[in-house]
Amino acid sequence: ETRVRLVLALAELQLRVGRREEAEAHFNQLISDASAPAVMALCQLSRKRMEEGQAEPARALLDTAVEYAQVLGLSHLSSLVNMRLGDWCLKQGQIEEALSLLNQAAVLAEAIGDRELLIDAHRYLGVAHWTLGDLEQAAERYGIALEWSRSLGRRKSEASLCVGLAIVEDNRGHSEQACHEFEQALRLYESLGDRLEIQFVLVNWGVALE
Repeated sequence: ETRVRLVLALAELQLRVGRREEAEAHFNQLISDASAPAVMALCQLSRKRMEEGQAEPARALLDTAVEYAQVLGLSHLSSLVNMRLGDWCLKQGQIEEALSLLNQAAVLAEAIGDRELLIDAHRYLGVAHWTLGDLEQAAERYGIALEWSRSLGRRKSEASLCVGLAIVEDNRGHSEQACHEFEQALRLYESLGDRLEIQFVLVNWGVALE
């Protein structure tokens, strides 16, 4: 089990530094049997397939992750897989199915107190409600994710959520609140020294002011 977790950690590190082929080779070593690292590896491989534009292979990997998570009976894995499936459905325009899966992910994450999963689940729920035109619910979900990000000190996540919430509030006609969120995002990205994201905020803020 220790070796398996080390292989998973190595593969995730390789993925972060751009050594994608090596990462995939290590992920593939882990997915033959049901285990927590196998579920994590399947989710990572699925994300990689989506980045490559291979939606169906990505879904097949997630379906296997679902089977493994059910066998293992671990709530945090079920929450993770439901969230990844929900994200997949969002990208395929299957919004109602996405909402169902993401709500399940949020309920499970809250039950076990996993704040990292809660952040992502509510973020994706915000996107889903926004896509459906339910801006009030979108703002509420972004707000929940934002509170959790702040509580964990996740400044980059907080900044990204501020931008999302700002755009939603602007579309709701709440210009003052939108400007406040854009300003918060700008300050956070400035503190992080992220020039690309600073430009992204300024562009979207400018559009909102038009």
